Amino acid sequence: MGPARVKAIPPADVLAMRRNVAAGVRSYAAWAPAGWSAEPVVWEEAGIRAHLAAPGFLGWITEDEAAHVAAYPATDEPGAFHLMHLFVARQQQGTGIATALHDRLVDGVRAAGGTVLRLRTPYGNARGVAFYEREGWAQHGSAGVAPHLGLECVWMRRPV
Repeated sequence: MGPARVKAIPPADVLAMRRNVAAGVRSYAAWAPAGWSAEPVVWEEAGIRAHLAAPGFLGWITEDEAAHVAAYPATDEPGAFHLMHLFVARQQQGTGIATALHDRLVDGVRAAGGTVLRLRTPYGNARGVAFYEREGWAQHGSAGVAPHLGLECVWMRRPV
């Protein structure tokens, strides 16, 4: 597949981002512990808008709004960017869009002077963890239970 057709995320795409995140998090039910539900997870539009407006925010979304990637500079580690989202709609998985968005982000972070990317993802997200490891990420210890997910997470890092 050729490069995914993507555009920088404008503030107007906050609702598309929220839809992607909600669908992605709902998919966690396939591997999450019995009784876990995505329903308590609240993805506030205001929170996403705040990240979009933050200095140094980087993000791209596919033209069909089925996938996006977003990151922002970490305030507690010079040179680090925190990958906040990389979500791809189920029907788009396996098409190369995730890799194209990831590569765009790595290039963007490098151009912005970043030296490392970091993220937090649930341990049970085997497909996601495998993707990140293929893309040069390494697990970097426990991130504890993510309060907004109620799931045990792992930190991952990747030099840019």
